[in-house]
Amino acid sequence: MSVTLTAHSYRWDHVAEGDRRPEVVRATSSSDQQAEIFLTGVVLPLNGTSELGGWVLDLAGVPIHVTAQDETEAAPDAGTWVRLRGTVSVADDYVVDELEPALRRPMAYRWRVQAITRLVPTGGHGERRFRAQPAEAIVRTAEASGYLVDLHRTVTGDDAGRSR
Repeated sequence: MSVTLTAHSYRWDHVAEGDRRPEVVRATSSSDQQAEIFLTGVVLPLNGTSELGGWVLDLAGVPIHVTAQDETEAAPDAGTWVRLRGTVSVADDYVVDELEPALRRPMAYRWRVQAITRLVPTGGHGERRFRAQPAEAIVRTAEASGYLVDLHRTVTGDDAGRSR
């Protein structure tokens, strides 16, 4: 199965890294916690302004919209290598509609789904603990479950002109 989607990151903190290579490192190793990762990439320039706030990180040719709790914080300068710690999720369509013209490049890419893991809540009273359960598809449920989706970037004819 394949899907077309755009990535979004909600970050907790970031630091300038100097010249590095793009990198993704999982920070939490347990499936009973929210999936937190480190991303290292370069900040992309935006042509014009965006009402969404945040900034865009290029991770090996894949643009990721980055936001934080403090929207008044200035974005890192374009071209800066940054390492951030946060979560990654699927961006809503309005994010793509807002940012693609400012980036002057596509944000949505085709991905092959390798595996889906449903995170079933097991904690109580505000405790964020989950039990991992293999799943065939993402299904909306009454409980506040989440999903981890293992994706592999595919290159199709539609992607041929995009940077990698």
